[in-house]
Amino acid sequence: MKKIFLPFMIMCAALFMSQSVSAENYTIANITSNMSTNENYNLNNLTDGDFKTKFWSGGPQAANQYILVDLGTIQPLQEINLYFASGDQPTAAKIEISNDGSQYEELVSFTQSEIGGAGTNYLYSCSALNKEAQYIRFSLTAATSSWFQMTEIQIPIPDAKAPSRTITVSVNDASMGTAYIGTEGTVSQTAEGPIVLKAVSNPGYAFTSWTINGAVVARTADLIDNTEGDKNYVANFTPAPYDEFCTPAATTGGNKRAQSKGEILNATGVIAGSTMEFYPSGSTANQAWSNRSDMVKVESGATFDLKVTYGTEGWGSLSVYQMTSSDDYTMIYGPYEGAWATDAATTTLFSNINAADDLATANESDGTITFPITIPIESYMGNAVVIRFIVHKTTLNDNPCATGIEELNYCDYVFYVDKGKPVITAKADPSNGGTVAINDGTFGATASLGVEENGSCVLKAQPAESYQFIGWYDANGTQVSTDSEYTVSNITSSATYTAKFEFVEPKYILTYEVKGSGYVEVWSGDTWTESTPAGQFVKPAGEQYSLNAELPYKGNVYIFAFPVGENTLESIVVNGKDMTQDELFRNYGDIEHTVESNLHIKAVFTGEDLVSGVEPTIYDNAKIYSVKGGIKIIAESTTAKIYNMNGACISSVNVNGTESVSVPAGIYAVVINGGKTYKVLVK
Repeated sequence: MKKIFLPFMIMCAALFMSQSVSAENYTIANITSNMSTNENYNLNNLTDGDFKTKFWSGGPQAANQYILVDLGTIQPLQEINLYFASGDQPTAAKIEISNDGSQYEELVSFTQSEIGGAGTNYLYSCSALNKEAQYIRFSLTAATSSWFQMTEIQIPIPDAKAPSRTITVSVNDASMGTAYIGTEGTVSQTAEGPIVLKAVSNPGYAFTSWTINGAVVARTADLIDNTEGDKNYVANFTPAPYDEFCTPAATTGGNKRAQSKGEILNATGVIAGSTMEFYPSGSTANQAWSNRSDMVKVESGATFDLKVTYGTEGWGSLSVYQMTSSDDYTMIYGPYEGAWATDAATTTLFSNINAADDLATANESDGTITFPITIPIESYMGNAVVIRFIVHKTTLNDNPCATGIEELNYCDYVFYVDKGKPVITAKADPSNGGTVAINDGTFGATASLGVEENGSCVLKAQPAESYQFIGWYDANGTQVSTDSEYTVSNITSSATYTAKFEFVEPKYILTYEVKGSGYVEVWSGDTWTESTPAGQFVKPAGEQYSLNAELPYKGNVYIFAFPVGENTLESIVVNGKDMTQDELFRNYGDIEHTVESNLHIKAVFTGEDLVSGVEPTIYDNAKIYSVKGGIKIIAESTTAKIYNMNGACISSVNVNGTESVSVPAGIYAVVINGGKTYKVLVK
């Protein structure tokens, strides 16, 4: 039975504009939790419509703690809106839905950095258009020392369809990405009801936000508009491989201090126009911050001083990493112990920095620390280099991607290498259709290489089994070569090339060998139905496949074994697997086999072979097979005459390969080249 799964779109993100999504909310029949309650901050506060009241847990957050909403009956969903307090927010969480309260489907997972700010009452909104559920479960997926606070849960009743209006989409820079409505290429649509928008970044770039008249309305690439009024959405992109970097789990509790300012001083190799001062802000500024939407553009090998302001109380320890990916990082400063060290003062962090044998300097009077930074000279154009500052109480175990670290927060200063070695990237499409490599590199689904300006490299494509190479294509989809090895010359900028592969159905062949008094047949079908009782043998149906026939790729064939006379089947082996005792074969009389390789069958029956053994004479290359309704002869440059038991010649054939002769059931003599005679029983 084939199971068909229909995809749906789920779009979830923090909202950056406060807006009413519905005039009413579903009445929540019941709300429960496995969290303890702090004093009178109970679950009833989550449904009173008052953002000043709240639920407050009675202990630290732990993974698998949940709040469960029961709507009473299965209801259509539009959005799930969770409102949190300014503190004690979840580090990481997920939202699931269920119709029966037993089997749950995950809609989305999210982290604290995706929760909105004070202007939205710290909202996280998850859209689940066209889904239905009775139960909605919000669960924590990470532990932290902070307790948990939430102010409201709202499940809006789906609005009536928005009236007909015109929605258009555009992009801030066509070289960085595309935007469309519904299907690729559609940039304007006039319709009522939900309209689906999608933004797709080009390689080396990242989507940052949707804006209307310059105001940010969402930071998720997939968006649904179901509100009245014509609108022009702009999809904004940035050169940002930073989105692929890992993020540590940040928490809100504890006596730590985050940065309030960053400055780039004494710079060499920082590209003109880059912002040189940064002020972390927003609801997560004290837990997780980056300048991803305003990256500093640099040359490879750039040098500068990065001066950060913490304030004069250095509670947490501090570690500083330089990262070029989630897996490629180095601790360049620290770890410096802060006030959490035994008998330490709040100025200990600054004292330890000044006492360390490195180039960092600290000023405890104004809480500033200065770090000399060098962007790696080997950085490629289009790379992101991240200087990550992590404040922590317990050890990170030298891991800038750590989670569950007590009193952890971080700041990322992101630098985009706008001038450096060009990077050539090769990709395989589809990814399972083959592998690619550059020069003498390792073959894989993707490959990248930094080359000298005006240099060259060789792209190599290697198709996988059952695929063939079609050609190399540039970022615009233009075919540039049909050679599996393609040389790119005079390289002056980064570029991506795609090796396209095409699936080719393989040819699989049927062979079999039979010993004893019996024969094997392979058919395209049988007579089994759901009502066929076990023990009632089925019959062949459809098309019969002869020896050396080509079989249908990925199709099913049905293997029958027929003893002759009083003889019985002793064994049958299909592609090396003994199927003699297979339950379905014993119950119904045939073997269903899916063709995914050549098919070879070995069958052994009791009794003598139906075809005499081939003697080691001049005729030993001739093979004669008895098949149902005929005789098959395999030989080269051979004449074969077939006689019935009355001595009459009923057929004469010249064999140069394989010949099949149809004859009625009976016993026949086959004479090869006027000499050796074989007896054949045809059933």
